[in-house]
Amino acid sequence: MSVINDDPNGAVATTTSSSSSFSWSTIPRIELSVPLPPSSPSSEEHSWLLPPPERRYYKRYFTREEEEAKEEDDGASVSGARLFPQAVLLHSNRICLVALSPRHPVVRERRAVRRVNFQVTKTLNRLDNAVRGKGKRGGQSVDERATLCLVECEDGRVFPVRSNVRGKLIEVNDRLVREPNLLRDRPLADGFVAIVLLKIPEGIDDLRKRMVAEEEEDAVGTTEKEEAS
Repeated sequence: MSVINDDPNGAVATTTSSSSSFSWSTIPRIELSVPLPPSSPSSEEHSWLLPPPERRYYKRYFTREEEEAKEEDDGASVSGARLFPQAVLLHSNRICLVALSPRHPVVRERRAVRRVNFQVTKTLNRLDNAVRGKGKRGGQSVDERATLCLVECEDGRVFPVRSNVRGKLIEVNDRLVREPNLLRDRPLADGFVAIVLLKIPEGIDDLRKRMVAEEEEDAVGTTEKEEAS
């Protein structure tokens, strides 16, 4: 088969070596292979067709509201008992992205972040974490109460970010050191806090028991709105 002409609308004219007949075969470009609704962007602006990777490959879990710190909490303590709204994005390969929830005060109230501090104690800096080989040897062990970083805001408030996951710390997002407000602007994407390899099987069971899957949280939110109205 040889291409005779590439039509701007996506059609390609072809001939076959076994026949002298000429035929048109309409082969749409890949971005035109999904029908566009009438109100959609033009075919040249087709990025909306595929959800972002964090949507395609990860299942989202959120902390339960009844276990989170109250609004009147000043956020100054870094006690492991204190929990602000967070999220965990779980991949099928056990990799977890630890992040802030959209309900977290930093995200919801658009607080300016002065620094994301990974020096969580005098002797422990999460930036020093290093893993080796397929077994991820050398990674710091964490449980659901481990502090991964401290979010220091311009107004003086400090929010500890907990792991919420039992497993092994693979790496922290050091980009937050240079661009701390990514944590606020893109919490479930580029602004994630850390990557943790979930411990199995108890890590998965514990995660599902303590946190709420996104679809469950959406259902609860819908019910509350209906009851309020």
